Amino acid sequence: MMLRFACIWFCSVLLMCSYNGLAQSPWISTSASLGLSSDFYQQNGLTESRLPSQVHRATLRATITLFEQIELPFEAFITSNDAGYRQPFNQFGVNPRFGNWLQLHAGYFSTRISDLTFGDARILGGGFDLTPGKLRLSAIYGYTREARNPDATNGFFGDYRRKVIGGKIGIGDETGTTVTLNVMYATDDSTSIRRDTLTPTPNENLVGSIAAGFNLLDNVIRFTAEGAVSAYTSNTQAPLIDSASRSKFQESVFNANISSAFDAAVKGGLTLTPSQYWNIRFDAQWIGPGFMSLGFVQMMNDVLDMTVSPSLRLFNNKFFLRGSIGRRTNNVRNTRLAATDRTIGSLTSSMQFTENIGLDVMYSNFGMRSTHRSDTIRVENISQMYSFTPRATFELLGGSNSASLTASFQNSDDKNQFSQSAVNNTTQSFVAVHTISFPSSLSLSTTAFSNSVQNSVVNTSILTFNETVGYSFFERLLGLSATLGVNFIRSQGNDAQFMARLSANFNMNEYGSFTLQLMNNNYDFSAISRQPSYSEYQGSIQYSIAY
Repeated sequence: MMLRFACIWFCSVLLMCSYNGLAQSPWISTSASLGLSSDFYQQNGLTESRLPSQVHRATLRATITLFEQIELPFEAFITSNDAGYRQPFNQFGVNPRFGNWLQLHAGYFSTRISDLTFGDARILGGGFDLTPGKLRLSAIYGYTREARNPDATNGFFGDYRRKVIGGKIGIGDETGTTVTLNVMYATDDSTSIRRDTLTPTPNENLVGSIAAGFNLLDNVIRFTAEGAVSAYTSNTQAPLIDSASRSKFQESVFNANISSAFDAAVKGGLTLTPSQYWNIRFDAQWIGPGFMSLGFVQMMNDVLDMTVSPSLRLFNNKFFLRGSIGRRTNNVRNTRLAATDRTIGSLTSSMQFTENIGLDVMYSNFGMRSTHRSDTIRVENISQMYSFTPRATFELLGGSNSASLTASFQNSDDKNQFSQSAVNNTTQSFVAVHTISFPSSLSLSTTAFSNSVQNSVVNTSILTFNETVGYSFFERLLGLSATLGVNFIRSQGNDAQFMARLSANFNMNEYGSFTLQLMNNNYDFSAISRQPSYSEYQGSIQYSIAY
């Protein structure tokens, strides 16, 4: 393994040097960054290792620009430990851009078709974005998930290889007016993994939508909307629908069967900006219980959301206030025994009283209520959290100082008489941070943290102290820092945790920089905890360079 990654380090640096040589041509400009790292881990006292003993990584990002018009960006991620879940960690992608009207994608890349069709799933394949004039044309083809066989020992049921085809066509201009027709089709390869009784069923999904947006009154009003329909099959190997009940669409476009569902979704947003000092945004979405898009890793259905988000700036941005209040409910078609309502509100304020003194305030409220007939599973609770952070900067003891104190309070109140004893809790925490920097490059950072959680079952408190010392040598080419910390944890017993970290950074300017980190963690359980104490040792060496 060490020989393998030594080759990776050498080849990556060689590639970087060769790549930098391209920049000497008058019609080629280049930019690139390379990161190499090796992490090492050892522990004593634990029955199983928390981390692999060795992990080596290489990250290369580069862009070649031809004639100041054609951009050829690419990126590569390499690791000695194949730790991917949705796709292998080792990735390579290239995304060349030609002027301001064409961009191509190949390898691994991320893109978004629309908010309801395809958005956050990383894809292995190819595609393009074409924007000549007012035309908007995009297409993608590839795989968003690699096949992984079931692994009963780790409780993993398996993943099929998932193919995705999608695109959009529409118009748009510099005023912000856009109209696009979007489509995404995804299907699982049922033969890509071995199957057993616990293996999930292969899926198939087709989503189409129309999205639009426009500005009014010199951008005072901004409106966006999208409406979508989806056809989703949860088991492609289920029996087909009786031919007499199938439509021409189901026969020619989507292979529907008894596990198929068809549904719709709508979302919209309205932003009012009558002044540079304040604005307000309204958002709403309705997603049917049968609506599904496999182009998103996480998308909730059966929801109705409504949110209002105002913001305000005053006194030359010395006072800033942002708020949000929204309501979410499910059971939009009475397909459940009861609906669940959620109310979410938040308020954030930042005030700069003088150049050196400020205050940050935050408040959030989360409430949930379910009117289920059975009082044992009926839900009604409220969680609140608020915090205050005064902060200041000043000159003292010959150095520049910054100090802050954050006080946070949180409580959960459950109205259900059967579960409130286990759910009700109160949390209080205080964090004090002080940093001083001297002209000699010496810096000291002190952190004190206190946290207390109280409920009917157990009370837990944590008290933490950390001190970090830093200093630079050789005109700041070499930087050293050391951190010592201690935690006192009081729950069933009195536990203690001791931590130490040493870091060194050597900056070679245009030749890059090396960073070395050594860390030690020791956790001592009290006798009443009946758990073995343990110690961990971690080391990391990193090299980075940019051209």
